[in-house]
Amino acid sequence: MIRVFWYIIKVALLIALAVWLANDPGRVTMTLQGYKIETSVGLLIFLALLPIILTAIGYHFWKKIKAIPRNFRQSQELSRKEKGYIALTRGMVAVAAGDAKTAKAMALKAETFLNDEALTSLLKAQTAQLTGDQEAARTIYQEMLTRKATRTLGLRGLLAQAIKAGNMTQAREIANKAWEIEADKEWVQNTRLSLETQAENWAEAEEILTKSLKQKNITQDDYNSQAAALMIKRSLSAEQQNLQDLAIKKAKKAISLRPKFAPAYERLAEIHLNEGDKAKARKVLLSAWPMVQHPSLLPLFEKSQEASTAIDQLKLYEKLVKSAPEAPLSHLAIAAKAFEAHLWGKARLHLNAAISHGGDDPKIYHLFAKLERLEHQNEEAALEWEEKAREPHAAESWTCDHCGGLADHWDAICPHCSFFNTLKWKIPTVSFHLPAPSADLVGDDTAIAPDLSLITPQISSKTETETV
Repeated sequence: MIRVFWYIIKVALLIALAVWLANDPGRVTMTLQGYKIETSVGLLIFLALLPIILTAIGYHFWKKIKAIPRNFRQSQELSRKEKGYIALTRGMVAVAAGDAKTAKAMALKAETFLNDEALTSLLKAQTAQLTGDQEAARTIYQEMLTRKATRTLGLRGLLAQAIKAGNMTQAREIANKAWEIEADKEWVQNTRLSLETQAENWAEAEEILTKSLKQKNITQDDYNSQAAALMIKRSLSAEQQNLQDLAIKKAKKAISLRPKFAPAYERLAEIHLNEGDKAKARKVLLSAWPMVQHPSLLPLFEKSQEASTAIDQLKLYEKLVKSAPEAPLSHLAIAAKAFEAHLWGKARLHLNAAISHGGDDPKIYHLFAKLERLEHQNEEAALEWEEKAREPHAAESWTCDHCGGLADHWDAICPHCSFFNTLKWKIPTVSFHLPAPSADLVGDDTAIAPDLSLITPQISSKTETETV
């Protein structure tokens, strides 16, 4: 705005000067070697400015002529780059499409026209992998390590190759080298965490996870989820080494990180049961039940009982109902105990309560069928309950977020795909089991660039809802 203002002022001054000279041109008289020259002021000013104007015009044309060779070279360079990037794009498309012949031709063309070592080297390496020449691809990736601009791509390429070959020892060595160079990068932290958890190096994994949190590469919720899983595994490892105090400490840490995570309470209760301290185990489970009513806690609660009769045990199970009276599982658990004690009325009362609080477990209907037979000898009613039990029910189970495989119990490592902390207690959308983990963990050779997010689980994976 200010520039426009000044421009208007300058134009106005020039117009004012022109009008002034037109209205009062004036006369200028000069005598030079006997010659007398008379002219107007305007013409004198024009003659004075003419050499300057001609000089400026000449200089402008001189610069244009001088720039012709440079502009020609730039035009040629742009043309080469355009051809090179077109070849590079076609080469990448060919790699993605699995067209090895075209990819190879485009890689050579791109290398001819471009000086971009990172992109052309990557295309050459991917083309070599596509043709099955892993050694050539490895050589290219190793050459990329010698240049700062391509070092990261080289490391990722070698890492992907090592994992595809199933050489996890070499993969960890490469990941450690990447850690030395760029430990603050998220992909390095993710990859190292995944490799260390697969190798069950829990202490190293915890160190990586802590660094990721400090550098804000993961959220606090993601950290809590991952760290709790690590604490449970470290607790188990400590117990196996007879380090009971450390085992208890890590289990309690897992509970503090995720107060509504059933496996954390399971771990602590198991430690106390293994020590023979049923009272402490029972105390842990009773403290957990108001926050998390999970079926995996019930077998441990059963083991923690010291009562000798079904009636005495029933009194202990009543504590579960008192601590979580609206949980269907509380009523189902005590109904089963009442059934064992032949207290048909109490069993029926709690089974009805389980249904009224939203329970839809086939076990409820099977118990009702048994009750009808034993209490009333009503076979027709029993068959109706059994028919209801056979209807489809949305049952929760430990389901892997990555592969969809189901597990009988929680573990930090999925038994099907070996991904870390991916088992969630939920209703599975697809239920199937994958074969044991193969070396091909990095996906397809046709990927444009090594995608290490496919190697192993992400640190920032979604946390399951805290209702287990």
